[in-house]
Amino acid sequence: VGPWIEQAARAPAAGPFHDGFSSGVAAASCLRSVNHWLTGDLSACHDSALTATDAESGASPWDPVTYTWLGAATYWLGDSDEGLQRLEFALDRCRSATVPPVAGQPSAVRAGGATLVACLGMLALVHLAQGEADRARERSEAALELSSGAGLGEYWVNTAAHTARAGLLSRSGRAHEARVALDRALEVGRRGSGPVEMIHALVARGLAEAERDRVAARAFVAEARSTLMSCADPGPVVSLLVRSAEDQLSIPRRAVGSMAPVVEPFSERELDVLRLLGSELSQREIGDALFISFNTVKSHSKSLYRKLGVGTRREAVDRARGLDLL
Repeated sequence: VGPWIEQAARAPAAGPFHDGFSSGVAAASCLRSVNHWLTGDLSACHDSALTATDAESGASPWDPVTYTWLGAATYWLGDSDEGLQRLEFALDRCRSATVPPVAGQPSAVRAGGATLVACLGMLALVHLAQGEADRARERSEAALELSSGAGLGEYWVNTAAHTARAGLLSRSGRAHEARVALDRALEVGRRGSGPVEMIHALVARGLAEAERDRVAARAFVAEARSTLMSCADPGPVVSLLVRSAEDQLSIPRRAVGSMAPVVEPFSERELDVLRLLGSELSQREIGDALFISFNTVKSHSKSLYRKLGVGTRREAVDRARGLDLL
């Protein structure tokens, strides 16, 4: 999908377009943000969504999409307060957006739709994580009711809502119902959900199985780890979620991920960044120390994570030390 988005972005048409985008930049950036979310590159999702919002001079029918994934990326990159605010703003956009007319006639498509279901589900997961059970219940029930009424019940956008509902059931002592809800989350999630939602569902399913079948529980968490490692930049929230589950299930650290030798060489600049990842410096401070931009540091870090087969800075440093690179 990514190459097709880039090819479309190079088209000469400048906009505005009949579908509501004001410019080619806004259209391409919105599509990039969704594609990056679905492929597990949260920093790129965040940056593309910001570019899309900056490119629009006013309200757009695509605001529900842009702001939902901007808010989600912000939250799962670790800025919980800002992320929650942006998701609430996205929810408002989902409910108020209008779809432009087609050939002079009002569109039969309802604004929000599947994006509204996804936004409500994301908010439900956030509220659950913050211990706000009533808010989580309100948002998850609203998402699933809307989805059912709109004929979207089999669509992957329901993954987060099902997972949040399962969490509420588990906290109420309804373990069997929670497992059923998580199986449903995984069923719809495997049809196209982003890795963040899948990791939440897999980890929850693994922990829900822990007392009944330790082997099966570990298998779910192992799949969550595999999903995490397939991401270019999954962010710290799900990385910590997986690590915590591995600790709870006593999964040996050496069994986590691939320990195969690194076969793709590092550039000199990547090694410079890698050495400083082991320090207390932030990525911005690493850029200052090496006289390179913050975005360049992020790009090198993503490349390092991929080559090392890890998902977080700490794992990159641990892996590099195990390979005598540090």
